[in-house]
Amino acid sequence: MPGAWPANSAILVDVSSQVNVRQPHADEFSLLGPIEEEADARYRETRFPELADTDGLPADVARGLAGQGRLVVAEVDGTIAGFIAWCIEEDPTVLGISQVSVLTRFGRAGIGTRLLDYVVELARRDCFRAVALNTQLDVPWNAPWYERVGFVVVDPAGWTDWMKACVADQQASGLRWDQRVWMLLELR
Repeated sequence: MPGAWPANSAILVDVSSQVNVRQPHADEFSLLGPIEEEADARYRETRFPELADTDGLPADVARGLAGQGRLVVAEVDGTIAGFIAWCIEEDPTVLGISQVSVLTRFGRAGIGTRLLDYVVELARRDCFRAVALNTQLDVPWNAPWYERVGFVVVDPAGWTDWMKACVADQQASGLRWDQRVWMLLELR
C-alpha cells in the first residue's frame, strides 16, 4: 500500500519514557546525516521515492543549529535514535520544524513524538504563537501523524508570504507540492 509503514520496519513498544532529549555532544554531529538518510529511505515505499534521495544533515550544519539552540537529539540506551531541528520563521512568533528523523529500528516507539513534544514545550515557554511545518499529506508518518498530535492543515488561501516563498523555493529545487501541505499548531 503506497504510503504505508515499510514492511521491514520493527514495531517497538513505546520507549518514550526511556528517551533522553538533549543537546548533541561534539562527536555526535556526524551521526545525524546518516540518521536522516535512513529515515528518509522509507519514502522509497511511497508515491514520493525522490524524497529518499537525501544527503542527510551535514555535520557542520548540525553543529551550527545546535550552537543556536535549534537542534536536540534523542538518546536511548546510549544510542542516538533521532533528532529534531527547528528555526524561527520570518514571522518571529512562529517556530518552524525543519526536520524530525528517527532511526527505523526505533520507529513507532514514541521517539518522534517525544522530540516534537520537547520543541512544542520550548515554543510555549518562549511565548511563540504557533509551530509550523510543511510535509507530505498522504504519508502516514507525515501529515496524518502531525494531525494526531494537534497540527492542522493550513488552507493555501491562508498561507503567509513566507510560506508561499518557501513553497516556491522548494518547487524550484524539484520538490513536488501536489500532495504537500503546510501545517500549524496554534499555541495561544
